[in-house]
Amino acid sequence: MKELFGFKRYMSLLKKILFENRVFLFGYSFIVIFLEVMIYFLNGNIYQQTTQLGIFSLFIILVLSPTILVNFLMNDYSDKNKRIANIMVPVSRFENWLVIFTICYLIFLPIHIMILKFLDTVFIDYYRDLALQSKDFSLSQIEEKIKYLSFYKDYNVGILFFVMSFYSTSIFLIGSLTFNSLSYFKTAFIFVLLYFSILYATKYITDYLIGSSVTLNFPSFDAIVNLSSDPIYVKNSAFLAFTIKWLLAAVIPIVLWLVALLRFKEKEI
Repeated sequence: MKELFGFKRYMSLLKKILFENRVFLFGYSFIVIFLEVMIYFLNGNIYQQTTQLGIFSLFIILVLSPTILVNFLMNDYSDKNKRIANIMVPVSRFENWLVIFTICYLIFLPIHIMILKFLDTVFIDYYRDLALQSKDFSLSQIEEKIKYLSFYKDYNVGILFFVMSFYSTSIFLIGSLTFNSLSYFKTAFIFVLLYFSILYATKYITDYLIGSSVTLNFPSFDAIVNLSSDPIYVKNSAFLAFTIKWLLAAVIPIVLWLVALLRFKEKEI
């Protein structure tokens, strides 16, 4: 396929994948919605901060569920016979890659974020009514304790989860294109192993070089050097902090998704 992108081919492929995987997509969406309802129903009450319920649900929707979705959609590339059949479909690897991104970030996630906002509103209204009926709290206490999930007020949390989502989906997309069997579990194992290896290697190296443990504050990456007496706070320059944040938040996730695009070509063979 010499032509990189054709809108009609792209739409035909998108409709084909949505139709072929409709049972999984509806079933998986139902499971995710059920988990969201259970989080609010089983863990919510009028005596604790409710914001954590929405944040935990956001983690499931933005970080965990897309990895499973991407892994399932890439099953066709794990079987040799299906890969041969895919080669016969007149679409480019960019269109294959773009369809996966579209289903994940332009269809699945927007729908579930809207559903989460609806569920959050319904349950928070319910818990606020219970708090009013109990007469144990004032109106100001209720507003402070039982909060709605707000993407405007909690935009930092939303941005963090979106960045984590791009990281996780790109990693599991590459893993699905690398491993032919049990790709999800193999990718998860390697990711966790690398994460803790880098984390502890960095800690021990800094401890060895300066003789004290160093704690990094995320996302500013300011350092706290824990000496025997008092800790020393080392603040990064504004430019360095800005560069690191954008490198981690934008550049690396984009590079990982582009690596996945290149892996599509290798996997076609």
